[in-house]
Amino acid sequence: MLKKKQSVGIELVFVVLSILLSMSGCEMSDQQEHKVSDILPPEGFAEVGGSNYVMCRVDESYRVRNEPESWWRPGVLELAVGHYHQQDPKEIRRQLRTMYENGQRKIAVLIWISQFMGEETDGHKVVDGVFGHCMVSKDGKLQAQHQENTRELVKLIRDTGYFNELIFRFAFQGGGAGPESWEQWNEEQYQHNWKVLVSTRAIIEKALNGSEMKVLYDLGAEIAGLENGQVPQYTRRMWKDYTQAYGKDDTYGFSVAVYPGRTANLLKVFEEVGVYPDIYSRDVYEHVQEWLGAAGKEFAEAGIKHPRIIIQETYYNDPQSLAELQKAGKDFGFEYLYLMQWPLKRGHPVPHFSDDYAAEYDAYLTKKN
Repeated sequence: MLKKKQSVGIELVFVVLSILLSMSGCEMSDQQEHKVSDILPPEGFAEVGGSNYVMCRVDESYRVRNEPESWWRPGVLELAVGHYHQQDPKEIRRQLRTMYENGQRKIAVLIWISQFMGEETDGHKVVDGVFGHCMVSKDGKLQAQHQENTRELVKLIRDTGYFNELIFRFAFQGGGAGPESWEQWNEEQYQHNWKVLVSTRAIIEKALNGSEMKVLYDLGAEIAGLENGQVPQYTRRMWKDYTQAYGKDDTYGFSVAVYPGRTANLLKVFEEVGVYPDIYSRDVYEHVQEWLGAAGKEFAEAGIKHPRIIIQETYYNDPQSLAELQKAGKDFGFEYLYLMQWPLKRGHPVPHFSDDYAAEYDAYLTKKN
């Protein structure tokens, strides 16, 4: 009887050891792959980029069929942060791994933040703190579940070792959160937005503590250079407050949806504060030569001859976009750092998303062999 128990005990030890070795092997495999690189950035770009990872899944009712009102129905948009707790961690890890295996080396996470006082707006429901593509903030913070989701997603991105840089992007929209809707300056709302940014940044910094991963913050996605509402005053105040609190090394300020005049407007904000970022961010899909040409002229007029630029958004895995960007870079003297794509294919009949996430990236790579 004693020998039988000993035999069972030994077998149990071997089972446990095999499980532990298997788990260790998975993690080791991730790290080993991270050290292997058979890719290079495309001509004109200094580094390999990646994707904006904003959704885990987009239901076909919107992404394919574009059904009326589908955008606002719960379960149609599954946000990378807002719905992280409802996802299978293995599936999220699989998506990240697919992006890495297809050559991506940087990842951007964008959160849209709104402030609605009730549980319903315009006839649509706020469900679990999410309204369409926006997460509802309260008391100057993301809601508790969304704080935890941010922490866990950033930790997963860190722990896989797949990416060497995280760009974390803030976008305040809806419920009066966005300054483009303010008829006059709203100090209370500004303070709310600022506290959300500061508290969320603290979560990210803590999650990345001890990591070699670089992080870069977008303080206002595509808000830069707009003139409506209180945007100029807002970006000036936010830039001043942020650089005084944290410096400028981990931010490019605000991303610009490229259009004539917007670069000049943003540069005026930097000039008035007396601090310029080291790099600039541009989102561009159409009219690349014309609109980036206007941006190049506006940079030159401000005395910036060779701006260092991140392409923060463009079409998904699109050779035409690359060719147009390369030409613009040569024509206007841009120093491109890297290129980040959005999960929207050129010509897709539905706006915003053609795919759940941007898995492919080969159009934006140079293969060594």
